[in-house]
Amino acid sequence: ESKTYGFDNVRLKLVSGEKLPFADNSFDLIVATETLEHVPDLAITARELKRITKPGGFILVSVPTYLNLRGISKKIMEAILGEGTWDPARSHPGGFERFLTPGKIRSYFKSFKIRYTRAADYGTAWSLPMIPLYPQKFAPFFEVTLGKFPPLKNFAMNYFFLAQKT
Repeated sequence: ESKTYGFDNVRLKLVSGEKLPFADNSFDLIVATETLEHVPDLAITARELKRITKPGGFILVSVPTYLNLRGISKKIMEAILGEGTWDPARSHPGGFERFLTPGKIRSYFKSFKIRYTRAADYGTAWSLPMIPLYPQKFAPFFEVTLGKFPPLKNFAMNYFFLAQKT
């Protein structure tokens, strides 16, 4: 079932399974925010996203990444609890969350041309739970500004990229 939520040109559709129910080259833009870390087979999903993106079209991806202190804790807990079972932010208990790094998520989209990258949230990435890493007044610098610098992009909690199908 498709819902419009009052917008004439917007149709939201809940999909499941490995094959997406859309024709080849259907979309100018696909937005996948905080979802790809949860799909059962990321290689299949990435292939499907490429299939349904129009030539010259874009995909915007955002995922949590773990080249940081939270990643170390995730690896330790998953050694005990099982791969994909531990969510350091505890935002979806009981759900599967794949361990991703910026390089790993980009590797699934290597047939696209990466046009833009950014990272955010160094506070969550490098602090112990419930213990702030820096005073709130410095949050804009640590949460957004640092994510503009190439070497630092790899070590944030969230990684974003805009890629174009060539």
